[in-house]
Amino acid sequence: GGKEAIAASLLRRHLDDTVALLRDTRLASKGCSARARLRLPFLEILREHCDARMLHLNLIGLADITQPSGELQQLIARMVDEIALALADECPEAGADEVRLTATLQHRSATLLAHAAVSNPDLTRSGRILAHFDALCAANLRALRQSRAAPRRLHA
Repeated sequence: GGKEAIAASLLRRHLDDTVALLRDTRLASKGCSARARLRLPFLEILREHCDARMLHLNLIGLADITQPSGELQQLIARMVDEIALALADECPEAGADEVRLTATLQHRSATLLAHAAVSNPDLTRSGRILAHFDALCAANLRALRQSRAAPRRLHA
C-alpha cells in the first residue's frame, strides 16, 4: 500500500544519506586515524537517530519485517565500501578480504548500536552506546592490524 511505499522511500533516502555522510567524512578526514574517521559519522548518525526517534523506530520496524530489496542491499554494500576505504588507508598492508570483513563487522555493530540508542535512549545518555562503539572499533582495528602478523589456527 501507500504507507509501505512511503516508508520504503524514506528508508532508501536514509541509507542514501548515510552513504553520503560516510563518503564525505572519509574524504574530509583523510590523514586522521581510522578511529576518528569512523567515530565522526557515527556521532552524526547517533544524533540524527536520537533527534528523529519516532521516525527511526518506524524505519527499524519496517527493516525488521521486510527483506531488503536489491537497491537497499547495494546501499548497505556502499556503506561497507566507505568504511573499508577508511580502514585500508589505516592498514594498507591488510588484505582486501580482511578489510572487507572488518568493515562489515564495523558497519553491523554501528547499526546495532544506533538502533539500540533509538530503542533505549538511556543507553545514549549514559554514554554506554559510545563506550561500546569505541571498544568495538578498537577491537576491529586491532584484529585488522594483527591479521597479517600471526595467522591463527582453529585447533591448538
